[in-house]
Amino acid sequence: MKNIKEISAFYYLCLITGYYSKQDIIEWADRCIAEFQFPYELIELSLSKGRSLNYIASILKSIYAKDVLNEPLYKLLGLLVQNLEDDQITNDDFFTYLNRILSEGSVFTINEELHHAIDRLDDGYYLATEGIYGDLDTLKDKAIEDLKKYKEYISIFEEA
Repeated sequence: MKNIKEISAFYYLCLITGYYSKQDIIEWADRCIAEFQFPYELIELSLSKGRSLNYIASILKSIYAKDVLNEPLYKLLGLLVQNLEDDQITNDDFFTYLNRILSEGSVFTINEELHHAIDRLDDGYYLATEGIYGDLDTLKDKAIEDLKKYKEYISIFEEA
């Protein structure tokens, strides 16, 4: 079991990319309150149904330490790849999540190699959807190939 800071970082990334909803975050906080020792901020999360996504994200951000975002980000990427392979999300959803990771990159640090890979895929998606260059099927295969190594991180937060 990972610590609450690392799990909070994972949920933060999922919230800001739109992979999880506000309700998903609140339900997770409720489970933590019922089952584990928890920081006070989880009670705030649990009671934040009427609050904005930014407010909820700021609470999650206050729980985690900035230096714990690598593994949570890798888990999210692994889940996205798995969901894309299993047709649980569309190409549009997948590339929207990647774009949001890039857009929120100033909030957390993405290593240069990963940033470059996501940026190339994001650009490729734009070019393919605009009919300028490439096609979505080839790009989907490339995305899966480039990011499949992150699937090994899926199990690192079993309760997340």
